[in-house]
Amino acid sequence: MENVAPVSDNKEVDTKEVTTPRNAPVDIRTSREQLDMVVKTISDVLSGRKIDQYNLLRVVLAIMRMLDGFKTLNGSAKKNLLMDGLQNYITEDKNLTQEEKLALVALLDTVVSQAVDLFCEVAAEVKKSKCFGCFK
Repeated sequence: MENVAPVSDNKEVDTKEVTTPRNAPVDIRTSREQLDMVVKTISDVLSGRKIDQYNLLRVVLAIMRMLDGFKTLNGSAKKNLLMDGLQNYITEDKNLTQEEKLALVALLDTVVSQAVDLFCEVAAEVKKSKCFGCFK
């Protein structure tokens, strides 16, 4: 059977179709309204264009800027909200083929997760340095 991945309880899961229920964010520290704000930010940034590997980091940065205003959430909750929002957007986008969805979800789990951590580290260092304006 192709496109089947084993899971820990010895059952097989079909990975041919990528889906995520849109009923609530995975992180219990966040709300459905906050998740909807992330999805709206993605839509606004893309302005009708299809999400792809070329504009994904631009979308991530826009979400991070928006989430910076969520003062009641800590960094890990914001990252989880960002990842949940992107996952929801990608899995529900009717303009993406199943192959495109699988590729983008794979990027989320690898590149995007690490990129968010790197962006946060760089931002913290820039704030500490006397060269705050040199990156603008």
